[in-house]
Amino acid sequence: FFFQAEDGIRDAQESRGLGDVYKRQVIQQGKIQKMAQMKDEDLYDLLKSITGSKFYSEKRTEAMQLLDQSSKEKKRISEELNELARKVGSLNLEKDMFEEFEKNELEQKAIQHTCLLYTSDAADDLLCVDLGGRRIIKKK
Repeated sequence: FFFQAEDGIRDAQESRGLGDVYKRQVIQQGKIQKMAQMKDEDLYDLLKSITGSKFYSEKRTEAMQLLDQSSKEKKRISEELNELARKVGSLNLEKDMFEEFEKNELEQKAIQHTCLLYTSDAADDLLCVDLGGRRIIKKK
């Protein structure tokens, strides 16, 4: 890994103070005593920070949270897609029923028209007039 610094590019070790450039460092007075008196948890956190594993742990935690959020979102979307598929199936069934109804309605109108013509012809034979389904008999 390389990082951009003010004086140029450094590798990961140098950016954490572990490279050849940092063999001799000036340590502030009292720093070693403070480190020697640190609790185990604090010392562990300091070492994690120096080695960069704390940064890794934080990024890993963030990534796991994003992964959890993505899983939840995927599950929600999947449930919505299943609901939509169920609704589409229901609508297709209704469409098929409607098409069958239209077909039957056309047949019914054709039969009614045929019956009307038949009664009209019969009425003519009997000297009757068909006015919208009512026959009026003509007197001679």
